[in-house]
Amino acid sequence: MQLWFSQLTSTLLASDMLKTKMAQDGITFIIVTLLCIVISWWSLQAVKFEKFLRYPKSAQAKLLQVILACVIGYLFSRLLLDYSTWAFNIRGFL
Repeated sequence: MQLWFSQLTSTLLASDMLKTKMAQDGITFIIVTLLCIVISWWSLQAVKFEKFLRYPKSAQAKLLQVILACVIGYLFSRLLLDYSTWAFNIRGFL
């Protein structure tokens, strides 16, 4: 009986640790992605959209900038997060 209770307790503890790790990873991913979107928005301000767009001051042009910032920021954040995961996995392997 006591062995069963001990196994159940350790299983519940591992489950709580897994949930905590998943929550920490989720918060980290959100923060890194938002920071990368802000960085890409800031860097897109240097692009002269007047050369590419018919109406660069329109709402559609601003929406295009927001969409580009989100796409570029997301891709950049995935690169950073994947790279950190790969580096962590390699460190654990060696």
